[in-house]
Amino acid sequence: MKFSLRLKLIKYGKYLLFLLIGFMLVTSVYSNGIFSIENIISIKDTAKNYYISYPFFTIIIFCIVYIFSVAAFIPISTLLSILAGVVFGLLKGMILALFSASLGATISFFFVRSLFYQSALKYRKKRFQKFSDNFKAHGATYLFAVRMVPVFPFFLVNIFMALMPIKISQFFLASFLGMAPMTFIFVYTGTVLDQINSYKDILTLNLVVTLSLIGCIPIILKLIFNRNFSQKKDG
Repeated sequence: MKFSLRLKLIKYGKYLLFLLIGFMLVTSVYSNGIFSIENIISIKDTAKNYYISYPFFTIIIFCIVYIFSVAAFIPISTLLSILAGVVFGLLKGMILALFSASLGATISFFFVRSLFYQSALKYRKKRFQKFSDNFKAHGATYLFAVRMVPVFPFFLVNIFMALMPIKISQFFLASFLGMAPMTFIFVYTGTVLDQINSYKDILTLNLVVTLSLIGCIPIILKLIFNRNFSQKKDG
């Protein structure tokens, strides 16, 4: 029951994250506490100044934290991708986040296959069977699709794929390419949030429209994914 609840929380976590960001921004207008706009800007500026002063060290620490969180099944990759956009900018932030996410996923894939294969193999629930059937039908293309669209929790894809007949190099490449679109969206969100420097910037039409469109993209991709794969399966 607890495992099922965790899956549901992670499944809707990415959508709730944008609502949480919006809540924090609105709350900051009326609050002088920890979520005040002054404190948020101060933390953002501190992180960026630290990166300017210690660029190499900041990148190393960021990548280590990102890789470890993904490998250890800690669901904070979306938040870290947004942070990458704030601190490193769009291009460098996307490269660092995408590489770290792919490497962390590959590490977790390797450990599950090497150390916990028999235990994981006993997981015979409906969700695993659906994943297994689709992978057998579509191969690495299905991995690319589930990485691009968050239809399964990120950590669960790593576990399921460890039980599939796929090479580790294929897993890394399909994960890297599949995660690129969503990583771009989250890093770009960070660059948008980085433009907030005062109360007036919070409720600008440009910011509201941009965040709204960003929040809709995962939902649209998921609808397309479900429609295409259900049609292929029925056919």
